[in-house]
Amino acid sequence: SQSRQAELQNTEQKHRLALKLSEQKIQMALDKHRAELEARYGDLLLEKAQENLELEMKQQEKSEEMAQNFQNEIVKLEAAVEAGQIKYQLSVEKYTNLLEAVQQKNDHATEILRKEMEE
Repeated sequence: SQSRQAELQNTEQKHRLALKLSEQKIQMALDKHRAELEARYGDLLLEKAQENLELEMKQQEKSEEMAQNFQNEIVKLEAAVEAGQIKYQLSVEKYTNLLEAVQQKNDHATEILRKEMEE
């Protein structure tokens, strides 16, 4: 009975050892496979990441270019508005001066008429 138990323990230990060896072999195979995949696809992933980065930079350069164009348009519009305001101001001054001149002529003519009527 004691030798039978020792034999059983021995067999159990062999099984545990075989199982552990199998697990180690499987783990090593998985590690090797992972390393092969990383070697094969790592370059592709790096290349893809680089492409994505370049694409993002191009888009940002576009976003910045669009923002700059928009800013330039705003500056042009502001300049046009300012020019329009100046033209308007000059027109107002011109017509005000013209109106004053007409008013003075009118006053002068009225004065002459009044003097003639008084005489």
